[in-house]
Amino acid sequence: MTLNTSSFGTVVAPATAAILSLISNVMAVIQQFVKLRFKVYSEQANIIAPTTCVDYTSPAVDTSSGIANSDLHIYVLYQSNTS
Repeated sequence: MTLNTSSFGTVVAPATAAILSLISNVMAVIQQFVKLRFKVYSEQANIIAPTTCVDYTSPAVDTSSGIANSDLHIYVLYQSNTS
């Protein structure tokens, strides 16, 4: 299982670096929990991400070359509600 938190690179109010750090830490704990609880026989090939998942566009490299060493890849996004 792999995580993509690349959208966390830019802090936009009302988010703070502390909030994004907390989310990253929680996702790392979830990642470890899933790895310990599920037995998955790994594929040797990269997994190819879909171009669009609901309202998220996957990075071009993930849709062309794929994600190596992963059976489950999670894109972690942070969106603040400005309304």
